[in-house]
Amino acid sequence: MARNYAALPHEYWDEMSDLTDGEFGRLVRALLYYSMTGEETALAGNERFFWKRVVNRERGLQQHYEEVAAKRRRAGKKGAASRWGGEQAAPEGMTRDIQEIAKFLEGGETAVWERQEPAGGPMPSI
Repeated sequence: MARNYAALPHEYWDEMSDLTDGEFGRLVRALLYYSMTGEETALAGNERFFWKRVVNRERGLQQHYEEVAAKRRRAGKKGAASRWGGEQAAPEGMTRDIQEIAKFLEGGETAVWERQEPAGGPMPSI
């Protein structure tokens, strides 16, 4: 799944403080265009000095996003196979508490999840 945004890290605030609002705006527009299309835009003002930094950072963040998305897809498929495929192994990274809750729920017991009144009785209406 493709990202539908471009990252604009806070560190750019300090790094690019010498750019005018117009130059910074052109840089951000070029970044958004690159993020959507993968095509680089020719920049003419001072913003061109920051372009390589910005586009390299964007590429790295896009790559990281794709790696995380692929990892989550694999974990989702493994979890679905575990649940629907008859395997009882927990997905990788599942904590012990979650495993215990899953086992509890598989037994059909739902008492923990039922609404319980407070010790002093129901709350009075206001």
